Amino acid sequence: MVIRPYRPEDCPQMARLFHDTVHHICAQDYTEEQLRAWSPGETDLTLWDASFRAHCTMVAEEDGQILGFGDMDSSGYLDRLYVHKDFGGRGIATAICHRLEQEVPVNRYTVHASITAKPFFAFLGYRVIYPQQVERYGVKLTNYRMEKEVPVAQTIFCRPMTGADLPGVVSLYMDYYNIVEGGAWTWETTYKRIHQVLSRKDALCLLLMDGREILGFAMGYFEQYDDISAYDLVEIVIARNHQNKGLGSAFMTQIEDEVRRRGGAMIQLQAVNDEAHRRLYDRLGYSDCTNLVLKSKWLEEVNDHG
Repeated sequence: MVIRPYRPEDCPQMARLFHDTVHHICAQDYTEEQLRAWSPGETDLTLWDASFRAHCTMVAEEDGQILGFGDMDSSGYLDRLYVHKDFGGRGIATAICHRLEQEVPVNRYTVHASITAKPFFAFLGYRVIYPQQVERYGVKLTNYRMEKEVPVAQTIFCRPMTGADLPGVVSLYMDYYNIVEGGAWTWETTYKRIHQVLSRKDALCLLLMDGREILGFAMGYFEQYDDISAYDLVEIVIARNHQNKGLGSAFMTQIEDEVRRRGGAMIQLQAVNDEAHRRLYDRLGYSDCTNLVLKSKWLEEVNDHG
């Protein structure tokens, strides 16, 4: 089983899964009239697709079959979470929730849980705030507003990078890019790249720390235009053994706060053109520049000499 991002072609299968799950799994807690009001069987796929695209939506899939799905908005509200009626008890819902929380790192998660789902969310650490009645097609259904607080780790903090940090930062950079990205960075080339940015007068280079351990770093510099000061984010790297914990998103928030504090009006960066990076920066509110195009030219003389 894999947990992957939603694709538009998933929508019809997800709608069928939703309807079947509601009418089979929730039948023990709701009347037939309530089930019909909850899921009449006529899902507006256009609206569903739009909402899935607007949210962080994850799909559990095995051998081409969708086993479950969940979607969460940027505030941490878990909108939908459903598992195929024939695949309960395999930890699918838990896996989807954990992935969503990794993708949407916030301090509080909320959900409107059905009677059927309430024990599951309590198991995950949610607590009932209050029961409520919602009305669908003139029929009232009971659910529960539940919340889960995520304490902020007090040992994790952000501080400026200094020259004394270079050995640790270089090691982190080489470990990530050479192992994860298949690079061929040496100590000398890595040191040169980082030192070139750190030594600039207008540089802003930050470390994400847990005690004395470097969890990640960001480096860039301010660039003055005729009307604004912009921050060019050259690199942001999270240590290989701390990936998929929401640290990148949290770190970006701290970077934005510091840039804003220093008078920067905009952050600009070059991102890898793949789905993971697009989802990350879309979720953080970054958009593609339409007035600029990255261009490059290989110089044969440079290539010939390494």
